[in-house]
Amino acid sequence: TLLDHEYKGRVTVVGDFGDIPPVLTDLRELNQVFMTLLKNAGEAIQGQGTVTVRTELEGDRVLIEIADSGEGMDAVTQARIFETSFIGRGTRVKSGLGLPAAKNIVTKAGGEIQVESESGRGTVFRVWLPLRG
Repeated sequence: TLLDHEYKGRVTVVGDFGDIPPVLTDLRELNQVFMTLLKNAGEAIQGQGTVTVRTELEGDRVLIEIADSGEGMDAVTQARIFETSFIGRGTRVKSGLGLPAAKNIVTKAGGEIQVESESGRGTVFRVWLPLRG
């Protein structure tokens, strides 16, 4: 809903939400991570496309996966997206919070973030967060 104005009716968001328990972490910071990933996914789509958000429980971690049908990234770009000095198209949002900051937030929460992408075939970000408490 918050990104409807960004997606401008050209991006369909599909949710595939598994039954997951709450994760105890800073919700405000985590919200920034997902807004960054969702905004970047929308920016990567030229014309009409789809962003799929999926959640599932994997052992003692929760997986949140955000996949887009966008243009994807080549291996060089993929290798650098979490570097603070790298500002490429679709890797930094207007608010200034980009993927390096998102990785720091996830790491601080005890989690992990990974990307899988191929030019012309879209991108998948996977965020794992540990269960606590």
